[in-house]
This record gives sequence, C-alpha cells and structure tokens, in this order.
Amino acid sequence: MAVIAVIACCDTKYHEIIFVRNRIEASGNKALVLDISTGPSVPLEADVSREEILAQGGYTWEQVAAFDKSGAISAMTESISNMVVKLWKEKRIQGVLGMGGLQNTVVCSAAMRLLPIGFPKIICSTIASGYRYFDTVVGDKDIAVIPSIVDFAGMNPINEVVLENTVSAMIGMVTYGGNSIDTKGEEYIAATLMGVTNDTAMRAMDRLAEKGRKTISFHSTGMGGRVMESLIREGVISAVMDLSLHEMTAEYFGGYGYSKGADHRLCAAAEMGIPALICWGD
Repeated sequence: MAVIAVIACCDTKYHEIIFVRNRIEASGNKALVLDISTGPSVPLEADVSREEILAQGGYTWEQVAAFDKSGAISAMTESISNMVVKLWKEKRIQGVLGMGGLQNTVVCSAAMRLLPIGFPKIICSTIASGYRYFDTVVGDKDIAVIPSIVDFAGMNPINEVVLENTVSAMIGMVTYGGNSIDTKGEEYIAATLMGVTNDTAMRAMDRLAEKGRKTISFHSTGMGGRVMESLIREGVISAVMDLSLHEMTAEYFGGYGYSKGADHRLCAAAEMGIPALICWGD
C-alpha cells in the first residue's frame, strides 16, 4: 500500500478532494490530504490541517489570517514545501498529487520541485493550457501535468473523467515506478545538443560509446541546461561535453529567446572541478 499526499484547498476544492481520496483508497492505497487553504472557513477536515502545515514554516493560522492574499500564499508555499520534504525524508509518502487553479498550482509546484527526479508527482491544473509558460508549473523537475479542462467548482462528468485519469496515473507511478536516480557507481558524461548541433553531438556520443563511456544528453532549450547544471552539483555527472551554448546567448542578451532560463551556464562544472569540453556550437 502506498501513501499518496493530496495537496489542495479544503475550503474551495472539497468536492474534488473527496472524489480523489475515494478513488485512491478504492485502489487499495491511502490518501493523505494536506490542506493549503487560506480562506476563512474550511468545510472539509484534512489529514494534515493548515495549522499543522503552517507550523512547519514557523507561522500560526492567526498570523496568516491577518496577511493579505499575497502574503498568505507566500507563507503557505514556504510551509507546505517544508512539510512535503519532511514527509518524503521520513518515507511517509510515496507520491504527491496536487490540483487546482493558479494559486494551488504555484503552491503545489513549489513543494514538488524540492522532491528528487523519479519521485511520483502530478498536478491537475486549470492553467496547464493556452499560452502559459510551463516553467511556472514544472520548473526543472519531472512533474506530470494534466489539464483540468474545466474549473474546480464541484463535480461534473468532465472533471470526473479527468480526475479519474489523474488518480490512475498516480497509482501507476507509485505501483510500477517511483525510482530515484541510480547511476550504479558508473561515471556519466553530460552532452548538450540542439537543432543544428544534433548530428555533431550524436557522432561525439557514438565515439564515446565505442570507448565504453556513457552519456546523458540535454536539450539546450533553457530548461535542459538548468537541469544539467543541477545534476552536476548533485554528483550524477562526472564530466561535460558542452557543445551547444544557445542558452548563454539568451542569458547575455537580456533573457530573451526560446532558450532562456538557464542562467549561469558553465559554472557547475567549474565549481565541482570536473572535466569540461566547451564549444559554442555554431
């Protein structure tokens, strides 16, 4: 049996929470409802109350109730992030499911981004559509995102189907996935590629493979470089073959362009003292 944390507002999303909780528990798993509501009253009792969550950030509900909306969301974001990390470290949860609109998505995402790659995490969100910038939802982690299609304001045939699929995806993850990164003690070389550098990078990786070297490739679209730099600092990467520096163009020209978002490229390898081969990739 897996314990799945369900992060949502018990003051406004209680119909959906009950539906999701029932579906999780019908599968033989357990739902642990974490309340991140900031409204005046809470119709549904959570397994972990907002007062307990806020205590993880050093706040009381009385303090937060006096904040404006922005301040309350900020306090709740900090607190739920601490709570989720605590539950994960104590191995009390095996997956995290969040749902809601912009406020809930931002708060849930902040907490999920602190969890390791491979740990099951899903957000069913109203903002996962249109022209929304995906970085605000997934950041640099493997958060699965499902568009809710309709708003969260009571159950109907559409959100029943969408939430059923969301729960089913989470159950599949905690049952058959949920593995952390394991390099099995082997050394991996990071390689960057993008568009015009693809063939060159692939040939270089093939040559390395012939020599018995393993590579992990990153698409230098802004997010790829950021993830690579993060994994270098985590010790997953032991050398870098950086053949596509498109992201640095965006950084040095004011954060514009498709490849923006990977600031301070080339720093991680230097900080960690690992070998790095650099080419601007024209």
